[in-house]
Amino acid sequence: MQIPQPKLLDQVRDRIRVKHYSIRTEHAYVDWIKRFIYFHRKRHPKELGAPEVEAFLTHLAVDGNVASSTQAQALSALLFLYMATGLVKPTTCHTFRHSFATDDDLHACAESQRARGGGSAGSLIAGG
Repeated sequence: MQIPQPKLLDQVRDRIRVKHYSIRTEHAYVDWIKRFIYFHRKRHPKELGAPEVEAFLTHLAVDGNVASSTQAQALSALLFLYMATGLVKPTTCHTFRHSFATDDDLHACAESQRARGGGSAGSLIAGG
């Protein structure tokens, strides 16, 4: 009998707890991930990539009038989602360097790929 894989948000919560992030970070990340999913009409994040992340962040800035630090927190949550749950699709990290990823995000991306046996360039979120 095969053990069912935990639901996506449960996987995120588990990874956050393994990494000993604060409970407030867990709540914030889960909330941003839910917002991202609802913004894209409940499509599963494995169907979404860089263009959808960018559209969501643009929506936050333009329609939501959020501060850049709020936008950065949303991006961190989405990067965590894709890297921690194995939803990363191949693309180079430098694609995001000029868009919105921090050096820490890019380093974490490369480390995640090395841990999974990926290439040295690493991966982040890819569009379709």
